[in-house]
Formats: sequence, structure tokens, C-alpha cells
Amino acid sequence: MSFPHTLYVIRHGETDWNREGRFQGSRDIPLNAKGHRQAARNAEALKAKLAGHRTTGDTPGFVTSPLSRAKETATIVARTLAIDPARMDQDDRVQEMRFGTWEGRTAEELKTHAPHQLKERHRDPWHFRAEGGESYADLAGRLSFWLEGVERDTILVTHGGVCRVLRVLLLDDPIEELMRGPVPQDKVMILKSGSAEWI
Repeated sequence: MSFPHTLYVIRHGETDWNREGRFQGSRDIPLNAKGHRQAARNAEALKAKLAGHRTTGDTPGFVTSPLSRAKETATIVARTLAIDPARMDQDDRVQEMRFGTWEGRTAEELKTHAPHQLKERHRDPWHFRAEGGESYADLAGRLSFWLEGVERDTILVTHGGVCRVLRVLLLDDPIEELMRGPVPQDKVMILKSGSAEWI
């Protein structure tokens, strides 16, 4: 899709469930100590980037997922950028995708509890939906709706699944390529229509 603005996308810092490899989805899991350090690192990287590329008074929007791991990260970013946390918009549409009955489980546990679902997800990761959850295609629907309302360059503090889907929506590469690989918690993704870079 065509998108005329720049998104400064920050995945929330690490949680204990990230460290343990558990599906979090809609569960409200707080940052751990490493997550706080990652958020501080990303805040400083974004501060340096914005200082070099923006003019006085040209302030980006600031949106965060309402889940606590994102809000904690966003608060650290806001403090570093001298942005009033009250300026942060919370938007349910940029929450992580829901994993339903998978939430709280690791992939290793699912090999025992839901092996057929794991195979189905491997065959079609874009459309697979765990029981009670969402697919990446579902997530793309609500993110497309959110993107249509973005009116200026925006800082977005969000989640790994959202980062992947935003890349699918705004880049021209095949879905299979964009869905593979990790989404770093210690880097900022600068995303425009047709291009992405990590800092």
C-alpha cells in the first residue's frame, strides 16, 4: 500500500516470557531488566536519528500499544525525547496479535499439545489462526485501518507480530521473506513505503 509518512517503529523490550520463548499475544507481561535496557538503548538511538533529520517544531506523532510491556517502553522513549507521556496515544489496533490457546506456551510445548496446528502454521503462517486467536492476515486488516488514519511521521511502540505485518504492508518483498527471521528488541525500524532500515 502507498504510505506518505515515516514510521519509527520500536518493538517493546524483553520480558521474561520472551526469554523463555513463550507466546505472549494479548497477555499483559511486563518488561524485565534487560527489556528496560533495550528500551533505553532504542530511545537514545531514535533521539540521535531525529536530531539529525528533523527541524524545530516538526514533532512526530507518538502511538503505543496499550499492553504494559509496550507502555513501559514508550514511557522510556518519551522521557528520553523530552515528550510529555500524556501526548502518547494508546491504540488497540497496534496491539500484538492474539494467539488464543497458545498464549503462555512455548513452541516446544506445542509440539506435544498441538503438533498438527504447528504443522498447519508452518504450511501457511500468514493465514493460520490458533484457537481463539488471530492470524497475521487478521492483524493486517486492523493495521491497514490504522495506517489509513496516520497523518504525519509517527513513533510507534508495538510488538513483534505488528512489526512483521507492517513490513508486509509497506514493502514490496514477498510475504515469505518478510515473515522469516527475528524482530530485534534492541533496534529501531525506520519504515517507509518501499523501504526499511534498522538503527
